[in-house]
Amino acid sequence: MGYMGLDTNHIKIVCESLKSNFTLKDFIIYGNLIGADGVNSIYELLKSNYTIKALYLGSNKIGVDGAKSIAESLQSNCTLKTIDLSYNQIGDKGAKSICQSLELNRNLTTLNLR
Repeated sequence: MGYMGLDTNHIKIVCESLKSNFTLKDFIIYGNLIGADGVNSIYELLKSNYTIKALYLGSNKIGVDGAKSIAESLQSNCTLKTIDLSYNQIGDKGAKSICQSLELNRNLTTLNLR
């Protein structure tokens, strides 16, 4: 679902539908406009969906608050192996939040914060 112009409302609908989907392994939503509020929907999804192994959120303008939501999800969801947050202006504070969450989650093998 890359570069489709998805916004917060769209991603909320997508995440609701994925709560009962236990076959999706890679959630790829590059280059949309989901922002920090959209990441909150993904956070809620990851609380109940443990089949998603890779999350690609590059270029979605999630900012520091979105990065903090991802960090929170990493504390409770230990099935994610790959996260790409490139080009999201998460800054030092967002990166620090994510790094701190890795103290509790040792299953993540790939993290892109470029």
